[in-house]
Amino acid sequence: MKQEDLNSWEEFKERLEEIQEETQQLKANPNRTMVTEVLYRGQSNHKWDLSSSLERIRKDITLYEYLTILKKIKSKVEKISKKSWPTFSNINNCQLLSVYHFSIDLPKGTIDYMSFVRQHGFPSPLLDWTSCPYIASYFAFGSIDSNAERVAIYTFRERTGMGIDCKDTSEPQMDSLGPDIANTSPRHSKQKTQYTICIKKQKSGESLKHYIIANMEKDINRTGFSTSDNCTEDIPEAGNVVRKYTIPVTEKKKVLKELESKGINRELLFPNNTQDDILIDLWNKYGL
Repeated sequence: MKQEDLNSWEEFKERLEEIQEETQQLKANPNRTMVTEVLYRGQSNHKWDLSSSLERIRKDITLYEYLTILKKIKSKVEKISKKSWPTFSNINNCQLLSVYHFSIDLPKGTIDYMSFVRQHGFPSPLLDWTSCPYIASYFAFGSIDSNAERVAIYTFRERTGMGIDCKDTSEPQMDSLGPDIANTSPRHSKQKTQYTICIKKQKSGESLKHYIIANMEKDINRTGFSTSDNCTEDIPEAGNVVRKYTIPVTEKKKVLKELESKGINRELLFPNNTQDDILIDLWNKYGL
């Protein structure tokens, strides 16, 4: 993963222009058949790992164990959300051919359910990204860790048009989910959210007990598969290209003022919780 330590907010906006130009160039190349748009993720301390909320509190949990937990809380979540969620009645017999079959092989509605609880703070193997770099910037600067000297904004391009990754199934494998996820929290659409999930097969077999939630940084720092031995472009990987940009926390007031002018604040990003969020926005506007 490439990291670049920037000196200012203006430098980051220059990188955004470069990313847009890069996307246009990749798509204009007739040899690249599939090029995905870049996603963004903001973190309020550049020293934090790029890991899911579940991985931070419980490592090596199997996919079966996690879905069993979701099954146990289902009735209470339905009362809160006033929506029906998957029963997971066949979870013991459910099989997953690969991480890339995640949305196909699991019970219908599983991703919707996982997305909903993730949006409301329940520990999840889903790592959330946004298609809007300015929303990611708000998450980086909106609530800075007191010990932080820099924030981090990550970019993620799933495919660069050079085929698919080739790796052993025992290695961590990451896949993206979204953006079309049904029955989600209103926050999902407001934040323009998409997700990644990283899973590793710990032993042979297709049972959900054979898959564990894996470390994303191990996957994204692995060299991707290239269709050309002589590729000299800046992005030789076939997919899962992640870059990290860090920006000094001293840019916070400037950044939040600009984001406010674009209508990006907590009131927008966290609907139905407006009183608390309006007060946080007012502090960011007048108290800094």
